[in-house]
Amino acid sequence: MLPVSWKIYRIFNYALLFYATIILLTFIVAVSRKVGHWPPLIVVVAVLVFLLIMLACGINLALFARRFNDKILSGGSMFMHGVSVVILCITWVALAYLASVALSEEFGSQNSSNGTLASVLAILIALMCLVQLYIIIFQFRVPTFLRNNQSNSMEKLIDSIGTTPST
Repeated sequence: MLPVSWKIYRIFNYALLFYATIILLTFIVAVSRKVGHWPPLIVVVAVLVFLLIMLACGINLALFARRFNDKILSGGSMFMHGVSVVILCITWVALAYLASVALSEEFGSQNSSNGTLASVLAILIALMCLVQLYIIIFQFRVPTFLRNNQSNSMEKLIDSIGTTPST
């Protein structure tokens, strides 16, 4: 049975994938309709950040499906796990910066327009940062968790050898 914290980890990966997709699509539509002034560098960086978040969540979910509950990470899966950790750490820094700038712009100014799409987006990005931080913390725990579960499974298998099944 999988502990609740790991079920939350899986749910948060799905949620982060969903929200990154929605924000990316909303951003692409806003840029294509020329809503606001978007410098080209900001457009490229924003699209890249959300695409990388989607990639990292996809890697996490694939590893979760293939390796959890008791298969250790080895070879290619360990490399992909490392790639996911690096991507999530880099994009977390970018999102945290974006959230702090957006929140200070939206709620720190005298003419704040609470209730607008910008304030909702700023709060959503801040929540994404918190969810992503939870995922990053658990990313560092994945190898140890899987190694311990595999060890426990092997001990149970060895202990069961030679015992007669009770009927």
